[in-house]
Amino acid sequence: ISFDHIDFNLKRPIFQDVRVRRALAMATDRNLILQKIGHGLGDLTDTALSPRASWAWTPDTAHYDYDLPKAKALLDQAGWIVGPDGIRVKNGQRFAFTYSTQTESATGKALEEVVQQMWRAAGAAVTVKNYGTAQFFDNTSAGVLQGGHYDVAGFAWGGAADPDDSAIYSGHNLAPRAQNALFWNDPIATKAMDDELSTVDRARRLRDFKIEQQQFASDVPSIILYYRREPEIYNSDLKGYTASPVISPFWNPQEYWI
Repeated sequence: ISFDHIDFNLKRPIFQDVRVRRALAMATDRNLILQKIGHGLGDLTDTALSPRASWAWTPDTAHYDYDLPKAKALLDQAGWIVGPDGIRVKNGQRFAFTYSTQTESATGKALEEVVQQMWRAAGAAVTVKNYGTAQFFDNTSAGVLQGGHYDVAGFAWGGAADPDDSAIYSGHNLAPRAQNALFWNDPIATKAMDDELSTVDRARRLRDFKIEQQQFASDVPSIILYYRREPEIYNSDLKGYTASPVISPFWNPQEYWI
């Protein structure tokens, strides 16, 4: 399984106000995106865990459903006032930023186009600035993500069998040294991630994952668009095949027979 998401570069002053991130989340019609681009094959969620596949997912979090009037009101509250051209301005600065994805990703570019229009309706001037996959995911400080050379970035990320996602969200793992390229450093979430990594007690880990998801959904360092549901096609003569939601569909070939 994988999920499509939009990450905010939290080093950018424009995104350091949580009201801005929440407003953009509410200005994003994720259900429309799922139907139009994901062909309805997916699950909406406010956290980075799958509501269908993860034993640790919780619905007990903040929810920022599509609500353009509320998004506009929140931006007003944050001091971003609509200018004569429809673009918001605060202290002389336009509400303008770039949105990046991979040039080779048809899905990423389709998402980008739709979200750009949605955010324009909220008063944001969004400029597309895409990069080749090698540069986008370069694991050095020269990389677009790892080096923080972006404003907003959209891409898909693969889920895992274990719910731990400290590699990309823990405050100990900030890029470019590690993979937290959002530069999200929430001490409560990081403490919960530290604890879930220190034990195999499932109930304790479940409590930790709930805390992490609640912090994530409230703080909106990233907008989780949807978890994909991808069809798998195989010959009906093949017996013993069982689809797996993580890593690879070929996890049990020793059980295949015809």
